[in-house]
Amino acid sequence: MTEPKPLTYDERKAAEAAFTGAPLNPEWTVAAQQLYVRLSATVQMRAGMAGSRP
Repeated sequence: MTEPKPLTYDERKAAEAAFTGAPLNPEWTVAAQQLYVRLSATVQMRAGMAGSRP
């Protein structure tokens, strides 16, 4: 198994924003913006699933 590469500054900021619900920053790198979009979608999906449990 290979070592995961550390996140860049922009990627860390994007991840933090995704988890806190902050908006995407268009000045982030493309990789950071993609990370934000994927994490935001996952957070929203999991929040929806948690709300549907009995």
